[in-house]
Amino acid sequence: MQTTAPLRGLGFSTGMHLGLAMRRRLLGRRLQEGEPVRPGPSWVQIGIDERCNYSCGMCWAHSGRLPGQERRHLLPREAFRELVCEFGKEGVARLDIGGTGEPLLHPDAIEMLRQAKAAGIKCVLITNGSLLDPEVCESFIAMGLDDLNISLNA
Repeated sequence: MQTTAPLRGLGFSTGMHLGLAMRRRLLGRRLQEGEPVRPGPSWVQIGIDERCNYSCGMCWAHSGRLPGQERRHLLPREAFRELVCEFGKEGVARLDIGGTGEPLLHPDAIEMLRQAKAAGIKCVLITNGSLLDPEVCESFIAMGLDDLNISLNA
């Protein structure tokens, strides 16, 4: 236990330190035994549209109280398709689509979600909920969207 005492002053708990050590040992053992190790991240979050249809006071990106340039960047559909292919190769299991804007403002948002689902990736959409309508919700059900997070602040 003396080896972990200095870590306590840095915000590390003994349990966390031991957990990391155990994971390192397990990984080392797996590598020595020739087991494949997952090459990339298991979870990725990306933004497909930096625009937002609200100007919430608490938002660090779109508040009307913040000076700066208006965000208008869109992730092109082809670039998204290439990312999804790479995610599949790297073993990404979950993709959260959210970011600094409202993803459903992107004209290809539904098709992008379909592409990720077709690649076998668990998909989570993070939205402000303002653009949800019966047609959009039906498309989510049809594609098998795994999770819909509606971000609300009060």
